[in-house]
This record gives sequence, C-alpha cells and structure tokens, in this order.
Amino acid sequence: VEKKGNVFTVYSLNEIGGGESFLYYMARKYKDLDITVYYKDDNSNAEQIERLEKYARVIKYSGQTINCKKVFFNYNQMFIDNIEADEYYQVIHANYKANNITPKPTDKPLQFIAVSQYAADKFKEQTGKDAKVVYNPIVIDKVDKKEIKPIILMSATRLNRNKGKDKMERLARVLDDNKVNYEWYIYTNDQNAIDNPHIHYRKPTLDITEYMPSADWFVQLSDEAYCYSTVEANSIGVPCI
Repeated sequence: VEKKGNVFTVYSLNEIGGGESFLYYMARKYKDLDITVYYKDDNSNAEQIERLEKYARVIKYSGQTINCKKVFFNYNQMFIDNIEADEYYQVIHANYKANNITPKPTDKPLQFIAVSQYAADKFKEQTGKDAKVVYNPIVIDKVDKKEIKPIILMSATRLNRNKGKDKMERLARVLDDNKVNYEWYIYTNDQNAIDNPHIHYRKPTLDITEYMPSADWFVQLSDEAYCYSTVEANSIGVPCI
C-alpha cells in the first residue's frame, strides 16, 4: 500500500459547507504537501470534488487500507479501523458540546486541533481533553470593490434560529423603521424564509467571493463558533455585521 503524506477523511463532500471550504482552502494553501482527501458518500457533490482536485488527490473510499504519515479526521473518525498512520488528529471545527458530537473511543494516540479558542474551550469542557488552536487557513484572490447604491447587504446561510434568522428579521425591521434605503441578498436554499420586499434570495454558490465585492456590508448573525464567510468578506475588504 502506497504511503501517503497527509490524509483527510470525510463522509461526504457536500454542495455547500464550512467543512468543504476548510478542505479547499487548506489544500490550496498547502498544495505542495502531498494532501489526499478520502470521501465515502456516493452523493458527494461533483463540483466540490472537481475544485478540490486542483490542489489535492480526491479518492472515493471503498474499504481500502490507507497508509499515511498523518491522518486528520473531520468531524467524525471515518475509516479509522482501516488507517495506519504515524500520527492521528481530530479537527474540532465547531462547538462539539452544543452539536452533540463526541469522537469515537479508539486506542489510537489521537491528538486534537481546534479551529478557534472557543471551540477548544467547549471541547475541554465536554471531554476534559486539550486541543491545540490552529486557525483555519484561507486563500482569497483580491478583487476591486465596487460602490453600489442603495446600501447592499449580503448573507450566505441557512435560515434557522441557530443561524441567526431571528436576528436577521430584527435587523430588517430596524432598517425599515429608520427608512434606510437598502437591498439585502441572501444566498440560501431556504427561499422566502423572511418575507420582506428588500430581501432577495439567490441560489447557493460554491464561491461567494465572486459576489461579495458588490456588497457594502456582509451580514452573518449566526451564534456558531466559526463562519468562513466573514473571513472571506474581510479578506476582500468587505466589512461585516
């Protein structure tokens, strides 16, 4: 079995998601470090696979033995019984306690990496284990910002309470009550979740950074631990609410 360098395992490569953004930016930044991503779900998104393949090997897992120097588990410990590695890591992407995620018991010498201090603190509270904080990498091509009036707001999110839907509704009411001239574009599958003539829904896109430069403000009101879209917006020079 070929011994690979750095292996990341996931169940699925979804159409949209923070885990997918993590893998893409990580592979793009460290493309010279022999990165392989294994996925299992037959319904994984072809576009996500295609863009990731520019910077890493992407392999459909079908029960094969994996031999590598370092393996990184993303959320769940996929294929752990079929992996022989020099070093094993679990990447803590969010508040595991709130999301009821617990790494499976294993006799492997597992080390933990958290993408934020908040995620590390909650993981320590939940499991008693320490996680080293390593912030998610991000690589953004700079784009000239275009000035557009009225005020343009933009969001990319699911629209439920955990994602801040109630706060978004409140913000829209405040803007309306103060007669602010604005248009708000939300990239989501939850069409018409907030009924407001100033809010316009758009189909989710793999690369929201293509559209961010047209916004005056990017709005992300989620309570979750880490939102890629705010880092993407700040990297381009778009301020965030």
